[in-house]
Amino acid sequence: SVWQLGIAGAELALLAILSPSFLGIKAFRDWVATRPGRITIYLISLPGLLAFLLPKPAQRLFFVTFANVFGCIGAASDWSSMKDPLTPIRE
Repeated sequence: SVWQLGIAGAELALLAILSPSFLGIKAFRDWVATRPGRITIYLISLPGLLAFLLPKPAQRLFFVTFANVFGCIGAASDWSSMKDPLTPIRE
């Protein structure tokens, strides 16, 4: 049950929502803005789709949260690069 987890999904959802603040670190933001960085971020977030295969609710919760953290970082990076749509992605 949820009461056995010791941590609520809302607390981890807050972590995922606040994760784009990591883009405040210039080196990380510059890496995420490159094509290899974007590919890596999205590949890290994809396994969250397989969380239903895990047997325990706590494992599923942490797995999905981890994937959402990187999904939010990737989305924020994409949105911030859309300020000038004609600017190419850095290689």
